[in-house]
Amino acid sequence: MGIYSNGIVYGVCWTIFDNSLDFVSRYEETFPEKMTLEQIQSVKENYDLLTEEELKDISIQFYTCCSSSLDDQPGTFMMWFPGSKTALNELFTTGDTRL
Repeated sequence: MGIYSNGIVYGVCWTIFDNSLDFVSRYEETFPEKMTLEQIQSVKENYDLLTEEELKDISIQFYTCCSSSLDDQPGTFMMWFPGSKTALNELFTTGDTRL
């Protein structure tokens, strides 16, 4: 039982906190279909603008289609799923929108 992602990326979000875990900034892009190479490149350009200090305090999430076995109402829904710098860099490098 739980919430399951289909693994396809429909958007990317990152939140930056300072050392005391206070909110600093947030970037978010979502798309109605799985991300295209052009959309991935656009997100990468924004990511490349971050400083080394910001990258130390970043929290990354991916927007994916999910389903749940916790409810007796079948169907899918969109949800932010936890991500990592490694997974984001893999998205940038390969263009593969599957997590």
